[in-house]
Amino acid sequence: MTEASRTRWGGIVVERVRASGYFRVEQIDGTWWFVDPDGGLFLSKGVDAVNFDHDCIQYTNRFPYREACQRKYGSREAWCVAAAQRLHSWGFNSLGAWSDDKVANAGPAPLAVSAIVDIAASFCSQQKDWPSSVALCPDTFDPNFEIFARKRASAICGPHRNDVGFIGWFTDNELQWAPDWRGHDELLTFFLNEKAESRGSRGCNKYAPPSLWQLP
Repeated sequence: MTEASRTRWGGIVVERVRASGYFRVEQIDGTWWFVDPDGGLFLSKGVDAVNFDHDCIQYTNRFPYREACQRKYGSREAWCVAAAQRLHSWGFNSLGAWSDDKVANAGPAPLAVSAIVDIAASFCSQQKDWPSSVALCPDTFDPNFEIFARKRASAICGPHRNDVGFIGWFTDNELQWAPDWRGHDELLTFFLNEKAESRGSRGCNKYAPPSLWQLP
C-alpha cells in the first residue's frame, strides 16, 4: 500500500479538491473536511498554549517556563525553532489557542494557527457592575455587547485576514453555562434573578416561558 501524497501542511492530496490559498471546509462524499491552502484534506492536530511566556507564579512577576527556556535556548527566536521542530516530530500540525503564532513558520513545515479572540471575557472585564461570579458570560442583551464584539474581532482578526496559516478562531473559552467552581446557578437562573432594570433580566423575562418560574 503506497503512502498518500501530502501537501506542505500535511493534508492528503486529492485531485478533485481545489486549492484556494486559505484554509476552508468542504463536504466530500458526505463528510466535512478541513481543506488546507494547498488543497489537501486536513485533520487538525494541535496543542494549546505553545508560548514562551506561558503562566506566571500567582501574584508575582516570575515566569518559570520562560526563565528555563531562556537559559536553555538563549532567545525567544531559538525557542520558536525548537518548539516547531518538536511539534512536527510528535506528529502535530497545528497550534491551538494561547500560542505564539511565530512558532507556526519556524520549523521544517508550516503549522496551522487557531487563535483566541476572547470576546465575552474581554467585554466582561470592562463592565464594572457585572458580578465576578459570571465574569466570563456577558449580558448579550446589552446593545454595547454587539458593538464591542465587532470591534474586538476587527482588532484581533483583522490584521491576520490575509495570513494563509490561520485555520480559525476561538471566540471564547470556558463560558459559565452551568454550575461550576465559579457559582451554583445556571446562567439562565442568574439572568432571571438579576435586577429588574438590567438588560439581561428584561431579555430573559421577555423570552423565557412562564413554566420556568414554577421550577423549584
